[in-house]
Amino acid sequence: MTTIDPEFHQDIQLLQPGNRFSIIINTVPSVSQNQLDQGENLDTLDIDDTNVETYRINMLPNFIIAGAAKAGTTSLWYYLEEHPKICMASIKEPCFFSTAVGCASNPDGKSPRTSGQYSRGITWYESLYQNCNGAIAVGEASTQYMSEPESPELIKKFIPNAKIIFLLRDPVERIYSHYLHERHRGWDVIKFEEMVKQQHPAFLTYKYVSSYQLHLKKYEEVFPHKQLMVYLNDDMQKKPKSFIQQLYSELGVNPDFTPSNLGRRFNPARSPRLPVYQRLLEKAAHFQTKYLLLRNNVLLSKLGQWLVSMNSIEIPEYQMRLDLRRQLIEDMDEGD
Repeated sequence: MTTIDPEFHQDIQLLQPGNRFSIIINTVPSVSQNQLDQGENLDTLDIDDTNVETYRINMLPNFIIAGAAKAGTTSLWYYLEEHPKICMASIKEPCFFSTAVGCASNPDGKSPRTSGQYSRGITWYESLYQNCNGAIAVGEASTQYMSEPESPELIKKFIPNAKIIFLLRDPVERIYSHYLHERHRGWDVIKFEEMVKQQHPAFLTYKYVSSYQLHLKKYEEVFPHKQLMVYLNDDMQKKPKSFIQQLYSELGVNPDFTPSNLGRRFNPARSPRLPVYQRLLEKAAHFQTKYLLLRNNVLLSKLGQWLVSMNSIEIPEYQMRLDLRRQLIEDMDEGD
């Protein structure tokens, strides 16, 4: 696990394709716990909000995977889900701790594609953990939390003692993977090279999400260092067993357990066979989420995932041209 320093000074060295990037973030003592303590005196909290007055702490997660998008969080979610003493929310990406307005309605170059779900209320969020009785570690994964400014404060308000996990990858590679992901989902995006040249709003979104220093600093201002855990996707891919054992230990569960799917890549880069059909699936998912309130319907979610997978093919890993890579590195340096 990489640790974080009080000032969040970072030195991100973007190396040649395929090489590991380095993020130098020092300190934050790594403190293992047998069980994440949510506080004996926190059975009921007064929440200064219109949509909730009190909540039961044992109905909420004690750890959150907050990002980054396209950095391996889906694979990590599945590795954690297999552990007998870990319970994950019934859906990935519930996005409860976000009030963001999706960029379909707010094309400012920073907004996510989909809106946050905070307006659904705490009862809806609690319902995602109704099958977690007996679990030591209870968690969820919403990559939107990393880049949404209000997410740290909202998380702190409801689950102040939660561990916050960040999984990072080379920020330039992450940008291109984000682009491929949106193409896969049927979004009408121009060629990547043109997007970079034009500083397209979608590209600005990808770049913003890859601005790790900016986002991590927000969390450092809200949470104690001991609750922030930073890992690298490179370690998860090259040393999956030691990687997951360390994370299991940090979450207070048996680190000797080995998930059967360890090392498998979930949610790899894919391309739609029929982009129009893919976009219709996206619109249908948006409709049922917004109007039918079925986002926590596991069977419906799995059906949607199957339909999407049937309309897509996995594409080979992209080797970015060195000149384009250098351009992106310079572009990110100028934005710091």
